[in-house]
Amino acid sequence: MKQWTLRRAFPALPIVAAALAFTSTAALAQNYPSQTVRIIVPQAAGGLNDISARLIQPHLERALKQPVIIENKPGAAGVIGTDAVAKATPDGHVLLMVAGSLTVLAATSPKLPYDTERDLVPIAQLFGYPFVFVLNSGVPAKTLLEFIDAGDVLMVTKIDRLARSIGDLQDIVRALKAKGVALRATEQPIDTSTAAGKAFLDMLGVFPEFETNLRKERQVEGIAKAKAAGVYKGRPPSVDRAKVADLKAQGYGPSQIARKLGIGRASVYRALEG
Repeated sequence: MKQWTLRRAFPALPIVAAALAFTSTAALAQNYPSQTVRIIVPQAAGGLNDISARLIQPHLERALKQPVIIENKPGAAGVIGTDAVAKATPDGHVLLMVAGSLTVLAATSPKLPYDTERDLVPIAQLFGYPFVFVLNSGVPAKTLLEFIDAGDVLMVTKIDRLARSIGDLQDIVRALKAKGVALRATEQPIDTSTAAGKAFLDMLGVFPEFETNLRKERQVEGIAKAKAAGVYKGRPPSVDRAKVADLKAQGYGPSQIARKLGIGRASVYRALEG
């Protein structure tokens, strides 16, 4: 049985991690950092993790008032560099710049030389970037729902990451059921392969719809009251289209117009198009 994980942006987020077993949190706070800080990148130079580490390096040096150096320790799909951090002195002076491979390795490699949860602790999420699910052009499937097969499990974090509305969710669940595919959520007790999971899915679906309808009713009531009181006129326009057009006629480019008027370039383009 295969499990397909679907998240809103398919994130594999670079995480700075450090050895967990600090001797004393209080002592660390008082004395840290007391020496050069090393950021281990478990991939070769020039990759995304390496570039990310070098982007934050000067900022860390200014904030920590200590030298920060980048060390590339590639090999074994990142295990060598990660192991070096896991076995380093646990004083916070050796950090790890790593992406989603950290969790992937922990889930797929039972004989790692370190324990990811015990030996490392996440410090900060720095970046997010998308992963794209790509198939050979000869495969007839055009969507993930078309690609998955009977006996598979479609994994999501929450159901609102999968569907736009209750109706949309119900359509997806019916399509999955017709193919013999189960739907499971990692952050909610939803599993359409079990009776309890199905019941919880139906229950969760009711509350968002109810809240949306209630919010819309309140908005309509509020607008009606404001109009009756003569105070509902909408906010004044934030962009003077005449000024934008005049500056454009004078030969200014969008970036120059944006700077002169203190607005975004997107607003300039919208004003010119309108």
